Amino acid sequence: MAAASLVAGVWLVMSGVVVSEFVPYQDDGQISISVSAAAGSSLSATDQAARQMEQIIYKNVPEAASILTTVGSSGSSFLSNVSKSNAATILVQLVDKNDRKRSTEAVLASLRPQLAAVPGVNVTLSVTSFMAGMTSGVSVQVHGPDQNALIDVARQVEEAVRTVPGVKDLRTDGTDRAPETQVRVDRARAKGLGLSPGQIAYTLRLALSGYQSGSYKPSDQDRRTDIVVRAATGARSDLQGLLNLPLGYTAGQQVRLGQVASLATTQAPGMIYRANRKDTLTVQAGSSGRGDADLANAIEASIKSKLSFPPGYGYTLAGMTETQRDSFSQMAQALALSILLIYMLLVALYQSLLQPLAIMFALPVTLVGAVGGLILTGNTLNMMSILGIIMLAGIVTKNAILIVDFANKLREEQGYARKEALVLAGRLRLRPILMTTFAICFALLPVLLATSAGAEFRAPMAAVVIGGNITSTLLTLVLVPVVYNFFEAVSERARRILRAPHAQPVDSESAERLAAARTAVPGAPIEIQ
Repeated sequence: MAAASLVAGVWLVMSGVVVSEFVPYQDDGQISISVSAAAGSSLSATDQAARQMEQIIYKNVPEAASILTTVGSSGSSFLSNVSKSNAATILVQLVDKNDRKRSTEAVLASLRPQLAAVPGVNVTLSVTSFMAGMTSGVSVQVHGPDQNALIDVARQVEEAVRTVPGVKDLRTDGTDRAPETQVRVDRARAKGLGLSPGQIAYTLRLALSGYQSGSYKPSDQDRRTDIVVRAATGARSDLQGLLNLPLGYTAGQQVRLGQVASLATTQAPGMIYRANRKDTLTVQAGSSGRGDADLANAIEASIKSKLSFPPGYGYTLAGMTETQRDSFSQMAQALALSILLIYMLLVALYQSLLQPLAIMFALPVTLVGAVGGLILTGNTLNMMSILGIIMLAGIVTKNAILIVDFANKLREEQGYARKEALVLAGRLRLRPILMTTFAICFALLPVLLATSAGAEFRAPMAAVVIGGNITSTLLTLVLVPVVYNFFEAVSERARRILRAPHAQPVDSESAERLAAARTAVPGAPIEIQ
């Protein structure tokens, strides 16, 4: 029974019947919209697209309480803010969920096709989390030594991810290319004219960026104004005219930029991302209809089965997926340690290795109840529900302790036989077991059924504790006495075998008196004079 319960609980989790995610979804009404225009787009063009999206939101989302738009930034928080002229972020705050008919997910689903119709931009929508602006989804970081080859590898990863059910808002960050003008110096000609590439680059930088030659303070003001010397605006924007930039004099003749350099227009990365000292591109995938953990596992399986990376190239799951896996691993270690500590404490209290082991058989049967509680209430396996499972390790053993401890007392103090003591202990301890179980379950019902803001964060823990307590109460009354009886029978047989060579002969008169005492009153104390 214990093995079947444990296998059933693990199967429900591993098969995806129970959705897994890092933290529970909370309907706090926060929507993040990331806007990305073509590489090299001006700030005004990005601003125009963002304003068009604002009008769509005003028209189609009456639940919106506020809209905050940031143009020229690709991040929604100070931790991820990157200045880009072709990026914008729109944060929409809805009214309280009790004051609207649609959930945040429903609002987001209705907005997605309308915002995607805005020409010239890519749009990604997500429900923001309470954890400092973190958003849901899966991030796959593709790394390698060459930027151009890395783009091809990232495109292959994107296609593999696209085939996974439940993927939405798929995009790859860092693949955009922006037009770039390069000044290519003819080193041999520059050397013949007495110029070095460093001198040419320095003069060109002063002409374009300028340098601060001093500051000016008007007599009627307290602030100083910097004086920056650089080429005129028209000269800086005219690339061909820039070739006439004077660099110096050689033999009394003026040397211009066009004499030692040429202009070339290429496509360059709009931004270079590096992680762990490697060039990196990130494939971002949102989730629809499944948990982030399940989606990450499916994406990883798809990449492994469909792609073979060239030497030097690879991928890692980053972001919330990496954090979730590390956290789940640490929580599993905490659960194993809690079970070990409970067993050690019971061994010290009972002075036995087998009786605490019988009590520990109450733990596997709680897993199927915990998982069943998540399924029935529509909650997910996350950090809060795992905390509830760790709590159950200490709560559910109380029922087994009540039965085993009372059975030991009946056997030691009143001389009951083992099976009779177990039956009587189960009957007399049923009431306190039910009282404590009902007290815990009814105390957690308000937490499970609450509809206030943030209630979704606490509900998984309540579902796990209630479900685990119910199955533990029902199954422990049957399982623990059976296991206790088995272990005690094995222990007594082992003691008889070990003591047989050293047993003292019993005279016939004592044997007759002992047999008569055993058959006189079953379960009564036995005294032999």
